[in-house]
Amino acid sequence: MLVEANNLTKTFGTRPALKGVSFRLDGPGVVGLLGPNGSGKTTTLRLLAGFFAPTAGTVLLDGEPIVVPHGKRSRASGRIGYLPENAPLYGEMTVLDYLGFVARLKGLRGEDVHAHTHRVMARLELNHHARTLIGQLSRGYRQRVGLAQALVHDPEFVILDEPTSGLDPVQVEQTRRMVFELGTCSIVVLSTHLLHDVQEICSKVLVLKEGVLVGELPVRTAMESTWTITVRGPIEIVEERLSRVSGLRQVTSPVPESQPDLFRLRVGLTDPGMIESLARELTTPPLALQSLEKGVRDLMQAYTELQQTPLP
Repeated sequence: MLVEANNLTKTFGTRPALKGVSFRLDGPGVVGLLGPNGSGKTTTLRLLAGFFAPTAGTVLLDGEPIVVPHGKRSRASGRIGYLPENAPLYGEMTVLDYLGFVARLKGLRGEDVHAHTHRVMARLELNHHARTLIGQLSRGYRQRVGLAQALVHDPEFVILDEPTSGLDPVQVEQTRRMVFELGTCSIVVLSTHLLHDVQEICSKVLVLKEGVLVGELPVRTAMESTWTITVRGPIEIVEERLSRVSGLRQVTSPVPESQPDLFRLRVGLTDPGMIESLARELTTPPLALQSLEKGVRDLMQAYTELQQTPLP
């Protein structure tokens, strides 16, 4: 399964909310969507779900557009499950009636409605609340019902906007496990402010800033080892030698120290085994390696660095 976002742009009036965002998602797996408030996360999710038509660009699901001309939804939209931050729940309906109603909206008919609604209620432990009015449920159970409506038709592409918002710690952990399980058979895009959730269940991270995609990296890369290096020699030689090392991600530019031709920098290695090649390059004359200190670069540090990157 493949989801492709191509040059996605969305403008509200004269205000651009999303500016030419492109990425590819190969499933299955869980992808984290990160960014500060106002960065375009919710707009991105709504475009992926077909809830909005883009001002420009396309979203393709296995090559088929999710939104077709004139804002209509295509057949691909039936393969999508979407949980917005404020789930569209009807408090006067029972859980069973509501999920049956949503199942029919998703195109299910006859016995399929009964089978799918009871299966998703069992999956989310809602059976004992089947006849309860949604308006009488706790915040945590309403969130479960919201997730159930997104999953009732067994979608292949699941979009979740802040699914753990307002939940207590036990409910957060239950939701986290559920999302991880979904990622074993579906593509899941998860928007959250909780970096711990991303580190625990996501295989990839997309980072937005002011409507621009400023970073796309596997979580394992965000968590890679880093090295703080002090090296003596001409700056142009230092930079040339660094360019020779494959699998090197330069985290900071060389910073002059107090002595002439002495520089300090931090680098990340996608392959820890490349540290020997790096050390060899920085100890060959005219360079002299002064120190090599190992550190750990966590997801928060990677995210902060991306947010501090100036936009073009």
